[in-house]
Amino acid sequence: MKKYQKILFYVICAFLFLLSCFRWPEMGTDTQSYIEIFKRGYHTDIGFSFLAAIVSFFTSNYTIFFICTSILIYLPIFGSIRRYSYKPLITLIFFFLYYYFTSINILRQFISIAIIYYWAIPFAINRERNKFFIVVVIAGLFHFTAILFAPVYYLVNKELSIKTYFLIWIGSVTLLVIDPMVYLSNISSVMEFIASFDANQKVNVYYSNIERIFIEKSYNRLILFNFFLLFFYYRYRKHFEKGGTFLMFFNIYFIGIVFRNVFHKFLALPRIAYYFEFALIFLLANEFKKKNNFWVKAFLIIISLLLAYLRFIVNNENGIFSLWRGSVEES
Repeated sequence: MKKYQKILFYVICAFLFLLSCFRWPEMGTDTQSYIEIFKRGYHTDIGFSFLAAIVSFFTSNYTIFFICTSILIYLPIFGSIRRYSYKPLITLIFFFLYYYFTSINILRQFISIAIIYYWAIPFAINRERNKFFIVVVIAGLFHFTAILFAPVYYLVNKELSIKTYFLIWIGSVTLLVIDPMVYLSNISSVMEFIASFDANQKVNVYYSNIERIFIEKSYNRLILFNFFLLFFYYRYRKHFEKGGTFLMFFNIYFIGIVFRNVFHKFLALPRIAYYFEFALIFLLANEFKKKNNFWVKAFLIIISLLLAYLRFIVNNENGIFSLWRGSVEES
């Protein structure tokens, strides 16, 4: 990065970090819930429970707790951006547009994501299997679904045939368009198995309401993310290098899109795709390495801005702009 870009990068990082630390209690749909968790010092995920208990032992100030969670989320994420991206500033912008407001809302899962991308992925690249799985287990202490990232170890350097990629993707799209009740019995069996472990109350809630977990959702993000998948494959398939970071992030992103296609109509389950879809910010920024493709870069920026506007302002996803919208309506 040039000097001015480096300065801007760190200024934006500092702003995003401080905004998360010193948020108001009404910011986001889950902030109040995390304050309650902090006050009682207990949660079903052991790592998060331990963090809440330790901080609450020294102070009852929930801002200190959010400072601690922000350290665990944003320092590793910003470090991952510097480590993997050829264009850190552009990658940071894409992180802001796609995942920053979500990261404020689902703290436990983004702590796990931060741990995985900063510590687990390097071990996968260097083929240090035991260290990789140890880090994934540690990430799972903050959100148990992080364990589902474990198979990525075997896909880091593996380029599948175009037929395999296509058939898996088409299969996921097929499940997207059919009535999910058709395969509800299989999903129910999986959730029943998971719910048999009483450690996570939310899974038990979802399982007990299995017939009512289908919800209507917008397809804007899903269509765009599937388009990105085809775009990346078309433009870069010839440049896949065994062991290269682009192939690694493409495979990770591919898993995320397949998962989201299959479970898009379910309540909560699509959140698991975040572990894999997060690779999107690195794939998008990779396009900015190239020269003389102004219109492609402009398209990626504009479409990302438009989606962020629809998600976080128009649809008020994650409840981030609730106070702002309320004040506007009152005036």
